[in-house]
Amino acid sequence: MVTSRFVTIDGVGYVPQNDEMSLKKAVSHQPIAVGLEFYNLSFTGKRVFNGLFCSIPNHNVLIVGYGTSEEKGDYWLIHNSFGPAWGDEIYFRLKRSNIQNSGGISGITYNPVYPIKLFSSSDLLSPNVKDTEERR
Repeated sequence: MVTSRFVTIDGVGYVPQNDEMSLKKAVSHQPIAVGLEFYNLSFTGKRVFNGLFCSIPNHNVLIVGYGTSEEKGDYWLIHNSFGPAWGDEIYFRLKRSNIQNSGGISGITYNPVYPIKLFSSSDLLSPNVKDTEERR
């Protein structure tokens, strides 16, 4: 028997605009969707992209983490939609500016959002697992 599994969301949350510290805090809890200004960007490997300061995003990506490179400093770890041949197997690193009250590098802090799901943990269990849990 084939079963479909999916989760719906109940809303969208917004990270404060133009605030890299709030964005970093939000990313520490879950991936965050953002728009970037993305023109003719193609590369492979693990280098950190410097980007440009702007506020006009034209491509959506998912920030999944952050880190620090010895050579390039602080960066965002970003999941792109271009496929595994692009970047570092679909991921790339974008320099973090750590400058407040700006759109961030490539407009990354212009409009960060995340899904909101209101549920109890048992809502994610299949009916058979729920029955087993209730018997305990």
